[in-house]
Amino acid sequence: MSQQNDEYLDRKGKLESEGKFELPLNIDTNKYFLGSLAYKDLLIIAPAAIISLLLFLLFRFAFSWYGTPPIIVSLSPALLIGMLQMIKHPIRRNVSLLKFKIIARWKYNNSTKTFFKKRGVIDMSKSSEDTRSQLQISDIFSGGYETVDGHFVKVLEVSSVNLSLMNPSEKRSIISSYKSFINEISFLKSYQIQQIAQPINLTQYLTHVKESSLSNENQNKQHFSNSYFKYIDGIQTNRGMVSRKRYLIISEKIGSDRDKSLRELERKVNITRSSIENMLSGYFSLNARILNNEELLNLFYTCLNYDNAQAIGNFVMKRAENASSVSLGEKTAREIVGIYDRSLKEEIQ
Repeated sequence: MSQQNDEYLDRKGKLESEGKFELPLNIDTNKYFLGSLAYKDLLIIAPAAIISLLLFLLFRFAFSWYGTPPIIVSLSPALLIGMLQMIKHPIRRNVSLLKFKIIARWKYNNSTKTFFKKRGVIDMSKSSEDTRSQLQISDIFSGGYETVDGHFVKVLEVSSVNLSLMNPSEKRSIISSYKSFINEISFLKSYQIQQIAQPINLTQYLTHVKESSLSNENQNKQHFSNSYFKYIDGIQTNRGMVSRKRYLIISEKIGSDRDKSLRELERKVNITRSSIENMLSGYFSLNARILNNEELLNLFYTCLNYDNAQAIGNFVMKRAENASSVSLGEKTAREIVGIYDRSLKEEIQ
């Protein structure tokens, strides 16, 4: 026991020196029969074991097949399922190879990957290919969204600090502050911490560059500005150029009084935001803000369709909100904007 404790302390000290800490695995609720063999494993292996027994009896009495080959063939189902169930994930030790390599992959391959957005109210209780029903989100309002299973959810976007540029003392201080923060938000029954990669959005900067080039009468400078505009636009449409944003997602069960549940969620979100902003001080202080409706919609769009979520300004929002009865592709929209710009510059009004 003392040796295990020493190994734990050594590992903990090494991680802290690197600016890291070890997150505990989810509580293992399995009941174990022998060693690492749980009753759940026996339940999963049992059907395969029964098939193996039936095959052995079939070979022995029906076909009078004796020897090593029939034993190997009959034991194959039980051995295969047993091996897949007993080999665990390299990190998540309570998840078997059968679950994360075969079952999860099969579910993904057979899942619906193309969704449609319908106008108007839909019946969320029925199976539908509508995006809202697949996401289990019934509505987005008041800086949050409502799920089909009866929860209000709000999302906090949190800034970050770079641990790699800190000395060991600063790293230990920040890790200690983070641990205290986790304990402070223990009043939250349900929350998630997510890091989501998103395409960089330079739309506002590109607009500034475009306006500057139009106000400049020097043709050489205009040509240089147009080249710079194309260069920046190429950066933001490059799949390799991404920004990683951190989110804290907080949910609240909807009770009999919807307004009361929403107010309770807002209270918890405000307390959590204050805890985040007070977690660190000085140069390393963090900022947290609640995403509004448009930012939530953009986040969902990015998670659903990253390839087409490259920065295209407010066009995604207008298309998603059905601001126009005509929906255009990104390339067509850019061509129309270009034609309109040239008509303003070249035609005599």
